[in-house]
This record gives sequence, C-alpha cells and structure tokens, in this order.
Amino acid sequence: MGKDFFEVFPTLNLPEDVRFLLKDVRVTKVATNSTRDFIRIYLFSTHLLQKKKIYELEYSIKHQLFDRSSIQVEILESYQLSGQYTPENLMNEYYDSFLLELDQKSVVERNMLQNASY
Repeated sequence: MGKDFFEVFPTLNLPEDVRFLLKDVRVTKVATNSTRDFIRIYLFSTHLLQKKKIYELEYSIKHQLFDRSSIQVEILESYQLSGQYTPENLMNEYYDSFLLELDQKSVVERNMLQNASY
C-alpha cells in the first residue's frame, strides 16, 4: 500500500521533528489535474499528524520542488488509528488541528466549534 514518504520525496529538506513524524507515513497516491496546476498528495498514517505540520509540509513541497511554477500543493491524510483513540481522546488530541483546518475553510464554523461545549 503505497511507498514510504521519503522514497517519494527523497530530496525534500525538512526540520528534524517533521522528518521524525513522517518516518512511518506512506504516500498512497499523487494526483494532478488536467492543467497540471494542482497536485494532491495522499498520505496514510497509523498516528495523528497535526494539521500545522501538514500545512508546513505543503509549503515545503511547494517551495522546494515546484517553486518556479504556479502549482498548488494539497495534502490529504487518512489514518488507521488504534483503539486508544476513542472519540473523546481524539477530540482532546486533535482539537487544535480541527480549529486550524476550520479556520482555513470558514471562520464562522471555527468560532462555532470553539465556543461549543462537547
């Protein structure tokens, strides 16, 4: 199922903390659109990747590998998590990432989640 992240992107220069997070991550698919101005990278992981690190990774790929083109890079992650991730544990662990992702899509939805009780 896919290749190790650094098999697909061997020349990518990343901070040590990001390299450590990606050592078990697999790239399952790399796709582009017909005009080749957009690239999607599908990742699979057995541990959570904070959205802030995903955005940093998108930025690094864009500026290190596609800097001279107008291509946009988007990373879509999927997970197979252990049973320790109950909905409550997942929400506690990933709450900041939820807020960050919602902030990119809708400030109203972000504020609703941030002010809601759960």
